[in-house]
Amino acid sequence: MKARSITALVASTLLASSLALADTPQGLERPEQGTHAGHSVEVKGKVKVFRIQEPGLNIGTGADTLKADVLVRLDSEPEKVYGIALEKDSAANREMVETLRQAYINNTPITLQHRIAPGKNNLEITWVELTRE
Repeated sequence: MKARSITALVASTLLASSLALADTPQGLERPEQGTHAGHSVEVKGKVKVFRIQEPGLNIGTGADTLKADVLVRLDSEPEKVYGIALEKDSAANREMVETLRQAYINNTPITLQHRIAPGKNNLEITWVELTRE
């Protein structure tokens, strides 16, 4: 019985450590090795460009290509493009698009998050937040 408990403990520890890194895209620095505090970055600013394009169109070239249907630029980082792919049809994606649209129309500051992608200027949005001042 004791051997089974130890085996189960070791197996669960190994599984948990594998799952902890399962969402880490290849090529990213590990937080404890690099200068980044985590796997994602928050960016704050006002939406200066809001664009919706036909499904299947990309922006960028080579390794900096982003497949997205909705694209935004923020005043705080004008060299970067942030996007959402609507092919991943979900209530969250639709709501993020509507939040970005309203922020653009009302010139309201937003906070968005994207995965860390060193050297890239075209980035996929993982969440969007409006905050009242």
